[in-house]
Amino acid sequence: MKTVPVLKVIIWMFVIGAVVFSILNIFLIKNIICRPDQDNVCQQFNFLQDKSLFFTNFDNKLLAQVFKTTDGQAIQVLNYQKKLPNTLFLDIKQQDPSYRLYFQDQIFLANKKNFLATNDEQYDLLKVKLSEDYQDQVDPPQINKDLNQDLIDLTQAISDLSINEIFINGADSILTVDGLDYVFEFQAEDPLITAKKIVLMKNKISEIEEERDILLVDLRFKNPVIKFAKAVTNEGNDGNDADDVGPTIIEENND
Repeated sequence: MKTVPVLKVIIWMFVIGAVVFSILNIFLIKNIICRPDQDNVCQQFNFLQDKSLFFTNFDNKLLAQVFKTTDGQAIQVLNYQKKLPNTLFLDIKQQDPSYRLYFQDQIFLANKKNFLATNDEQYDLLKVKLSEDYQDQVDPPQINKDLNQDLIDLTQAISDLSINEIFINGADSILTVDGLDYVFEFQAEDPLITAKKIVLMKNKISEIEEERDILLVDLRFKNPVIKFAKAVTNEGNDGNDADDVGPTIIEENND
């Protein structure tokens, strides 16, 4: 039986390997085209360059995840197409940031995909200040998924109100509406209910004939509470102290 020289086997292996390598190299991703076409967005996918058009599992991790731009927008890949020999088409959807987050002397733009981007003043967003109690849920550039969703739900529910800012501090959270503080318990009730309470109390306040300064409105009760400043007395009280005799209770409408 005739044997094949070892050298010839090595040569053939080298040739076959070179051919396979050349073929595979032809189908490496060289062009990434986003639809709609936006160069600054497509740059987020440059890490796909030189990956195999056929042997890369886009569905598993790469395109199933969401990519983030530096201005806080979230980019979601809705679909992809391959075009031989080396082009990848990506159908994308962009979402603007949801709110502006103030945390530990830093300012971020938060989007729906739990990403905290560098602040950018081009967006007119609601200010959300987060207390130190949430430090275990914020690790820039990420924010806890559940916390972020609760904040988004809240900001969306009150989007039509004249909210100046929100301070999130658990049961002692504060919404500032037209310069007046509304105390509420964050994550304790549906944000839509909180929004309805604010509207109700704004209407009630507009009907109050007393000329006394209002310190705050407390929404943590079934019947929200308005707390007035102490009235001016003959002893020269300047009216800035809290009323010691208790808050004024405004009954909710049952309509």
